[in-house]
Amino acid sequence: MSDIPSDPTPLILRAVVVLLLIPLLILMLAIVLYICFKATRGQRRQVDIELDEDNLAAMPLQATRRQRRQEDMELEEDNLAAMPLQATRRQHRQVDMELEEDNLAAIPLQATRGQRRQVDMELEEDNLAAMPLQATRRQRRQEDMELEEDNLAVMPLQATRRQRRQEDMELEEDNLAVMPLQATRRQRRQEDMELEEDNLAAMPLQATRRQRRQEDMELQEVNLAVPAEEEQQLLPTHI
Repeated sequence: MSDIPSDPTPLILRAVVVLLLIPLLILMLAIVLYICFKATRGQRRQVDIELDEDNLAAMPLQATRRQRRQEDMELEEDNLAAMPLQATRRQHRQVDMELEEDNLAAIPLQATRGQRRQVDMELEEDNLAAMPLQATRRQRRQEDMELEEDNLAVMPLQATRRQRRQEDMELEEDNLAVMPLQATRRQRRQEDMELEEDNLAAMPLQATRRQRRQEDMELQEVNLAVPAEEEQQLLPTHI
């Protein structure tokens, strides 16, 4: 009992010292944290400035990316609305190259007509794959019937298909001998461009009927004009 001190003042002093040290420690921690935040704030501002510069430099790229995405979306919508055009474009390009070679070599129209019919058949297959088969068959039959009626109304009834082909061959030879090939190339390219625009726009079949009728009328006018020119050329020779 004699070893235990009876004076409580040391304990009180220790408690007071501890209570004073705790705010000092908190103040030191606050100062350290403030210094750290201040240092990191400057770095963050520099990083923000660099990021702003990068964003300003990348703004045109983002705009172009958005435009490209919008254009891609529009192209996809056009392709979905107008059926797959890549195959038809390749076929048209191949047909154009073949037609130019045929015009340069002055091949008869049978080959070009066969190619034209093949292209029409391929386009018809694409249309049949995209549209219901029954509607396209009925429309195709109706178009064939109308074209046959127009041919029967324009040509004499006694003329057969063989005579028609022979006349076309003779008229083609006369045209190749009389007219330059550039006019035929331009007409052919114009017809191909019109057919491509019709396929891209998925226009109704009435426009194609009118074009075919107009082409038939132009061919008939050319066929009627060529013999007259030949007669006019032959008259001086006979005289």
